[in-house]
Amino acid sequence: MQLSVYTASAGAGKTHKLTGEFLLLSLSRPGAFRHIQAVTFTNKAMAEMKERFVKELHTVATVPEESAFTDELCEKLGISVEELQKKAGETLHNVMSDYDAFRVKTIDAFFQEVIRAFARELNLPSHYRLEMDAKIMLDLAATRLLDSLDHNPDMGKEQKKELIDWLKEIAEEQIEQGRNSNIKVGLIRIGKELFSERFKQNSVKIISPEEFKELKQRCHSSIAVFEKKRQQQAGQLLKLLNDAGRIPQERVNKNLVKGLEKLLHKPKETELAAAIRNVATAPPAPGEWKEQEKGILKAATKNSAQADGTAIDEIRSLITDLYNYTEKESKDYASARAILKNLNTFALISALQEQLNRISSENNVSLITDATQFINRIIDGCEIPFIYEKLGAQIHHHMLDEFQDTSRLQYDNFKPLLKESLDKQYGNLIVGDVKQSIYRFRNSDSSLLSGQVPADFSHYVREYNLDRNWRSVPEIIHFNNAFYKSFAEHLEQLFNEEYETALKLFTETYSQVEQQVPALHKEESGAVVVHYLPEETDEAGEMEPLDEAPAADIEEIRLQDLCETIYDITRRGYSQSDIAILVRTNRDAEIIADAILKYHTPEGKSMQVISAEALKVRNSAAVRLIIAALCFISGNTSETPLNTLRLQEAYRVSYETLKRNDPQTAVGAFVDTEKIAACAYLNVAEAAEMIINIFEPLIPEGEWPYVLKLLDLIAGAQADFSADIKEFLDLWETRLNKETIPESAAAHAVTIMTLHKSKGLGFPVVLMPFLDFSVRTHGSNDFLWCDISKFDNRFDFEMPVEYNKQLLDTVFKQYYIDEVSHMLLDQLNVLYVGTTRAKRELHLWIKQAKQDKQRVTRFESMIQSCLTSLNEADGGNNQLFLSKQVIDNEMPPLPYLPTEKQEKEDKKPNETIRLKSIGSNPVRQRIGVLMEGRDFFREDNPRRLGRIMHLILQEIEQPADIPEAIEAAMGKGLITYDRAEMLKKELLQMMENPTVASWFNGKDTLLREQAIIGREIEGSRRPDRILIHPDGSATVIDYKFGAYRSKKHFMQVREYMQLLAQMGYSPIKGYLWYVALDEITPVKIDKRS
Repeated sequence: MQLSVYTASAGAGKTHKLTGEFLLLSLSRPGAFRHIQAVTFTNKAMAEMKERFVKELHTVATVPEESAFTDELCEKLGISVEELQKKAGETLHNVMSDYDAFRVKTIDAFFQEVIRAFARELNLPSHYRLEMDAKIMLDLAATRLLDSLDHNPDMGKEQKKELIDWLKEIAEEQIEQGRNSNIKVGLIRIGKELFSERFKQNSVKIISPEEFKELKQRCHSSIAVFEKKRQQQAGQLLKLLNDAGRIPQERVNKNLVKGLEKLLHKPKETELAAAIRNVATAPPAPGEWKEQEKGILKAATKNSAQADGTAIDEIRSLITDLYNYTEKESKDYASARAILKNLNTFALISALQEQLNRISSENNVSLITDATQFINRIIDGCEIPFIYEKLGAQIHHHMLDEFQDTSRLQYDNFKPLLKESLDKQYGNLIVGDVKQSIYRFRNSDSSLLSGQVPADFSHYVREYNLDRNWRSVPEIIHFNNAFYKSFAEHLEQLFNEEYETALKLFTETYSQVEQQVPALHKEESGAVVVHYLPEETDEAGEMEPLDEAPAADIEEIRLQDLCETIYDITRRGYSQSDIAILVRTNRDAEIIADAILKYHTPEGKSMQVISAEALKVRNSAAVRLIIAALCFISGNTSETPLNTLRLQEAYRVSYETLKRNDPQTAVGAFVDTEKIAACAYLNVAEAAEMIINIFEPLIPEGEWPYVLKLLDLIAGAQADFSADIKEFLDLWETRLNKETIPESAAAHAVTIMTLHKSKGLGFPVVLMPFLDFSVRTHGSNDFLWCDISKFDNRFDFEMPVEYNKQLLDTVFKQYYIDEVSHMLLDQLNVLYVGTTRAKRELHLWIKQAKQDKQRVTRFESMIQSCLTSLNEADGGNNQLFLSKQVIDNEMPPLPYLPTEKQEKEDKKPNETIRLKSIGSNPVRQRIGVLMEGRDFFREDNPRRLGRIMHLILQEIEQPADIPEAIEAAMGKGLITYDRAEMLKKELLQMMENPTVASWFNGKDTLLREQAIIGREIEGSRRPDRILIHPDGSATVIDYKFGAYRSKKHFMQVREYMQLLAQMGYSPIKGYLWYVALDEITPVKIDKRS
């Protein structure tokens, strides 16, 4: 069998190909679907793939004549349509009956499945949790690291001083670069490297403190020697040039003097002044006096004095020595400075990693970013069949989608699985497109698809190119074919000229960019329109003659033209929901959304937009009201802000009305404040539902999707974090408020989204108003992991060096050039993804610029240059795109949406069900989920009461803690409000007993449920409460909530006492507290033991 690798350009039907392969494999024999695994990268793509597979199975099973796969399947399987229909029906039934065996997953979900299966082998606790949001963990690690400066007794003075010095350097650097001076921000910026694959690959190599110190000394030595030598040389030269007895001072080249003074006072500069370079690199012909003086002295006049010839020779010799020394040693010097500047960064990354490990261990949390390393450990230590056995699955065929988004570590983990399958003669499938690789910031590596896979599986690989575009009309296909071929060549030429390389990266990536128009689409028509904005200002700040508008108005003109273009599109038969505006950043999306919402058509109508920001749960007035109520009942805010929100958000009352009315009075007719306050005694899910019931009449219809999403988030927080109200509110502030509701496909509004989010989607009309993509060549927050042995082969490891242009002067030059080239390719790929989303119309906005400003980092001007070249190549008779000068305000004639397509769109069933409210029974009247038997949930059940009391007593150090402990138990849903009041009274009465009071005095060192381990005991022992007194004595108390006494209880406490005695505590008292019996029994230690 073979490994089929399909290169599928945008719109080429890769999902169609994957579906066909899945059908073929799953119908080849009964139960075959259980041995197929399809993997993709996002939950959305996974859901679409699952839906497509099941839908096509259903179509083949019910109406095979409507399936595009029927003929191909009959031919390849060698069966009739009737037989195919029967097989499909049986397979569909089996899939639905055994849906867990229908293995269509995200790559993260598959890795999580493997990790959970091997949790014991990986020494992970049974209740460990995978954390998806690495930023939150990093924020906590940074806080912990800073706190350790004051609160870590284990940190020595030297270590603390070193850490403070590192942090000071980072703070100073941030201030110098105009960044946020908050040191924590700098730590988080550095800490992001912890999640890069380069760090994970290099973290195995532990750098010893000795190596670290030696490298630091080597750098300091190189820098000191270089700077001292340069200063000496510059000083000698200046001394000669200032010698009036030998050199006429009025003739001295002042630029040469300035250059030397710069070297004398700023020895860190590696760039030699032009005057020095000119003298050193243009030696004169021997014996020609005027040439001898060239560059050193100004030309002589009739009255000027003559220079001492030997002095000129000395100066020229010294300049040549200076130049040669700099040429020879400056690379080592610049490299040493680059390393030294980042050594502290390297150390801080290690310190943050240590904090991150502690947090993970303390909270039984593993980051999803660590999953690949866990899998690597599993695969390295196990045979593949054993892995499948642990998973409870036998996977024969792997189908990997969007392979260009795979990271190297992910591929290293999948490679053995593919090899095992291929060795057993099973077929596998990989689909991807290097031109759509836009997630390098998430460690994706498109070279795996283009080079690594064919090399690793050369005996199995068969490569195919899907070259037909089924998404777009011919005009868009032809434009993209010509534009990207030309642009890749243009970009490559400029890059190679600027960086003196012979790179082929861009043209090789786009070597298969050309697509064919399917016969079915040849008669369809559409358009590509380039909107030319006025020319930007020149360097003097004045407009070019072509344009009359002030420079400040260009963005306003862009937005106005964008709105008018949308109006024109809708006028030609398209609906607003047919239009997508693709942008680079969320900030761009906000600017455009604001402009569209303010715009009114000539008929006075407004337009609607859907954007990621608008879909965020936090932007719902109803959700903000519910969150405000939760804050109110948790004590995080007073009643006034809650009432203000009720009026302004739920009641849509203006601020002026609010000022004229007392909020409590105004709301009183609708809301019972006592009801809201009573919710404080419920868990967060119950409290939220009660609040929703209170406010239900006030929640508009359109707000219910947001409210339902909030309830989902609350349920998830309770399941994952056992969150009470306060804990949920913390989660809301840190992560949950960014969640969004699903976008409704039926919404009659213009879609605004980022280019990255648009990947895999298609829209009838695509507008791209901002093409000024930035490519950073310096001053970014990125680091490059560089091999330090290139600097000195004694140091065989990699470390992060900050990405900036100065690296061109170092031994790390190639790392910098490679990074710039890949950043440019990222931008080109993002542009490609955007322009290939369009089905019928594509609109681009270009700000015109001077053509003499061509640089690889000025993407917009390169696009303009490429479009101009395409136009000129066609003799000015451009057939690839239509042009519109925005300032003229004349739209070129564009086709209307064909009537039959309009009718088809109008007849689309609206599948969205809109809820006007949600029904909710009173919480306490619901049927409970019986997790431990029906009797367990009776509040008089002793076993349940015992558990609850243990938890409550564990939280009490002194009687003042009782109300808070009771409230916490209510927040977790352990007890009702009525039961809570009763327990509070009972506990306060217990504290009146002098013996009990002595256990809860808050004065002694308290150990609650603290595990005791030792060589002589198996496992551990965990007393309920240990008090360590100032005199070295100890008291151990064990609670019992049953109605009987047992010898085992006494034996248990005696064992605790003996263990404490072995630790050196003396004397030791022990007690059994039979709470339900209101009895305290002293326990004596067995002297014989």
